[in-house]
Amino acid sequence: MKNFYLKETYTLDDIQNLIDVNAEESNYLEFKDGRALTKDDKSRINISQDISAFANSDGGVIIYGVSENNHVASSLSFVDGNIFTKEWLEQKILSTVYRPVSNIIIHPIRNKGNFEETIYVVQIPRSMDGPHMSYEKKYYRRNNFLSIAMDEYEVRNHYNQKIKSQLEIFGWKVSEIKSDKLNEKNIKIEVEVFNSGDVVEKDYKVIIHFSKFEKHFKYIPTEKSQNYSHVWEDEGLSISSTGLNPIFPGEYANAMRFTLVLPHDVHFEKLKDSTVFLTLHYTSGKQEWEDTYFELFKEFIK
Repeated sequence: MKNFYLKETYTLDDIQNLIDVNAEESNYLEFKDGRALTKDDKSRINISQDISAFANSDGGVIIYGVSENNHVASSLSFVDGNIFTKEWLEQKILSTVYRPVSNIIIHPIRNKGNFEETIYVVQIPRSMDGPHMSYEKKYYRRNNFLSIAMDEYEVRNHYNQKIKSQLEIFGWKVSEIKSDKLNEKNIKIEVEVFNSGDVVEKDYKVIIHFSKFEKHFKYIPTEKSQNYSHVWEDEGLSISSTGLNPIFPGEYANAMRFTLVLPHDVHFEKLKDSTVFLTLHYTSGKQEWEDTYFELFKEFIK
């Protein structure tokens, strides 16, 4: 469900799909009945616990307006957006978590424009300013589908992590480039990363794995250097690229750039259920991203 956390926008169909597929709460996803938002201290405490827990972990999404049964999305349970406005929720988040978490985004979804039937999708990023303290002066983190209080050593370790590097997968670009051969289709893929930490990162590696990749497909690294390698495994292709240049705090960098050479008559629709796995390794951790051939190559699918 981490891919859901990374979305830029959300619709009612996205939320309904979570219910239809029996999505479960996780380290990255929490469902809240619309009645969870009240104007008493209990609601204030719960908001601060959940927001701080995600920020102190790897980030995630809280959806206010979806009921759960045994941690599985079960039905829509709207928030009255006239009473509990987006501004009200923003104020509660800002005033109950210490220090305030930066870059939280609240996406309001109105059922057919009806404010009385509102869903709030709250995106919480992993914070480099933590640990963040809740309203009742405790520190929380995510543990599967729960927000649990940290032990003293965990809080101490969290403070120490602030000097560690933090790289993130910013995204990938897919574009078609002209080929001199009529029977070939050349598709360029670029992977960008972002240094959201406070220190320079010199050691990083990107690995992309295409499952069920056809043997007659070819790949060509754009840079002719020793930092690219590939291996065929489990009917798939893994391509890796080791970083050559340091990435400074706040800097974006192209960590991988290569071209796939495919037959001109390739049928992407036959591969749309196959998966693309992207892994970013760096000094103090790693990040993973998963998508489908359909999403990666959708503009080329006829």
